[in-house]
Amino acid sequence: LHSFVFSTIGLIGKIMEYVVTYTIGYLMITCIGMLSVRFEDYKKLMVGGLFVLIAILSKQITGEMWTTFKYPPYLMYCSYGLALSFICYFFLSKVHFGEALSKCVIWFSKNARSIYLWHGLFFYICKYAKINLPPTAFLVLLVSVSVLCSYIEYKVLRIWRRQKENG
Repeated sequence: LHSFVFSTIGLIGKIMEYVVTYTIGYLMITCIGMLSVRFEDYKKLMVGGLFVLIAILSKQITGEMWTTFKYPPYLMYCSYGLALSFICYFFLSKVHFGEALSKCVIWFSKNARSIYLWHGLFFYICKYAKINLPPTAFLVLLVSVSVLCSYIEYKVLRIWRRQKENG
């Protein structure tokens, strides 16, 4: 779909390519994630194992890193992401955190989309501003700023919702 259908239609095709192929790919990942919370543990392990197998086979066949196939999301990248998600979800559900750490894990889980979107914004700002840092420093800065902005967004939206409820 990505390579063929929209490449011949010009600007409209380019817009449709981004909207359709990206939306379908990430919508499928979202649906699998939403359905998986209902799975029993053995099903989570089976599905996670299937995605691990697909990701490993894809890596062997293409010789490329999974992230090469991120935009739009190809089966190889989706399998890699879902495999890691299922593995983390399964094992983290078996760990008993303290109350404070548990709240942090829940907050990060609920705000992962916001953190991801902020990280994208700051990644491109740094790229186009030609900010060159060592990779570790760049990663720490990117994660810190993204989490901070997500936390501020969370607090602002919480205040706004309270004000809206109180009239």
